[in-house]
Amino acid sequence: MFSSCRAILILASILYSTAVWAQTNVEVEIFGIDEKMEKNVRLFLSLEQQKDHPLMSEGRLRRLHSRANDEIAAALHPYGFYRPRIESSLEQSEDGAWRASYRIDPGPAIPIAMAEIRVSSPMAEEPELQELLETESPRVGEKFSHVAYDKFKSDLSRLAAELGYFRGRFVEHRVEIDLNAYEARIYLEYES
Repeated sequence: MFSSCRAILILASILYSTAVWAQTNVEVEIFGIDEKMEKNVRLFLSLEQQKDHPLMSEGRLRRLHSRANDEIAAALHPYGFYRPRIESSLEQSEDGAWRASYRIDPGPAIPIAMAEIRVSSPMAEEPELQELLETESPRVGEKFSHVAYDKFKSDLSRLAAELGYFRGRFVEHRVEIDLNAYEARIYLEYES
């Protein structure tokens, strides 16, 4: 009984060490986008996250690569790009290493078609609020960015607290992304 358990353990360790030894080497290349977007794409890409997994196999690699275009598209949404064009390839070199390449054209940024931003009195009359609205508020015709929108909301909340409006809150804060019309609509109301 003891020797059969020992034999099973030895066999398992040999199989495990063989699997580790035969680990698939994967390189992920991304072209066509700026550094911030590339960083976000790499965070979204399952292949990037799992490329060093000790049990990576060709089948798993191909499955992860097949998901890449959808994951890349989702990673570009926070920056306002909803119609990317992605050329992808997966190739194996003679030494057995794999290279996954993604050439990304983010396409046109989605524009802001409507920006309803309301702040109730008495904060509405504050000069600091007027300055914030002039410098940072989303405007019709500009490209929409979830990152910029979230920053504006955060800056508005911070300003309200600095001005002493401690009970201030957003009573409405939503963004509608209309992919058919390819436009963003912003509805933001802050009750001071």
